[in-house]
Amino acid sequence: MPASAARGSRAGAIARACAYVDGGKFEADLARRVAVRSESQLLPASLPELRRYLEAEMVPAFARLGCTTHIYDNPVPGQGPVLLAVRIEDRALPTILGYGHGDVVRGLAEQWTKGNGPWQVTRAGDRLYGRGTADNKGQHSLNIAALQAVAGERGGRLHFNLKFLIETGEETGSKGLRELITAHRDAFAADVLIASDGPRVDPQQPTIALGCRGAVNFDLVCELREGGHHSGNWGGLIANPGIILAHALASIVGPTGALLVPALKAPAMSAAVRQALGDIVVAQRLPDRRGHRRRRGRTADRRLVGRARAHSGAAGVRGQCVQRAGVYHRDARRARQRHSAARRRQLSAALRRRHGRRGGAVGIATPS
Repeated sequence: MPASAARGSRAGAIARACAYVDGGKFEADLARRVAVRSESQLLPASLPELRRYLEAEMVPAFARLGCTTHIYDNPVPGQGPVLLAVRIEDRALPTILGYGHGDVVRGLAEQWTKGNGPWQVTRAGDRLYGRGTADNKGQHSLNIAALQAVAGERGGRLHFNLKFLIETGEETGSKGLRELITAHRDAFAADVLIASDGPRVDPQQPTIALGCRGAVNFDLVCELREGGHHSGNWGGLIANPGIILAHALASIVGPTGALLVPALKAPAMSAAVRQALGDIVVAQRLPDRRGHRRRRGRTADRRLVGRARAHSGAAGVRGQCVQRAGVYHRDARRARQRHSAARRRQLSAALRRRHGRRGGAVGIATPS
């Protein structure tokens, strides 16, 4: 066979991939995979289903691609396993590491509004509904099929080395993945990582992202005193931790979402990057005026949300970077912050002056 024929063509590989989708094979594979209830948010009870997804679906799929597979137990007890598929054609060729995850969020069958529930793939026009169809079983199923199309077009060869990682804990923070890869660095080593787990800017426009924004989980706590203090007695006289936290958040992110801390800002884009992004139009499916939208049974809320109770003795913020943050009430437990008798007398005098009272007693609540 001539070398040119062995290498095939890009058009030929695309035709094979299209045949996989248009011929119904993709939908059949996806339906079988969606039926596996691989809910990592139910760990450790869902461990058998997570392992079944890898063993029953991923191992045969990669075997057809000529890969050897190994399923690693998670180094964190109670967390999902990780599969690594490997196909080495020539050590001199570059190695590509693919990424996908076989776990999904909870099915939430009672909230399902499309199709026949989360565990059955249902077609409605050109859309397929089912838990995992868009995150991430659909993506890695198509990636595996695309690799098979390339190999088929090139006479059984990819002309690069392939490694593919399928984890089962992405929806719960990929616990243990870093430790696993660190312990098996050579097994996972590659020249480039191609991860398919993110949105397109528009459903009709393929998107390649060259970087990802991270997230930092944090607790921001303001503890001023022990116990609760009613706003009817104390409003305006003592510092409100909720207000303090609101101003703290406002110093990080502005009202329109602009970052106000220089260290948090990304480096300036080069002229070449701006030119490459010049013709990209973000899809019009944006959140409503309240910032909410429904997607696959989950609420996607990208606002900073703040609620504070004026009478709280302490408040804190729990959040995930700038994606979600909420102010919660918490009573401090610091005995040393109890009001002394002298301090109570000072506050009583301040209350009498504030309300113009001449005589009579003003009660000062003492934390128990």
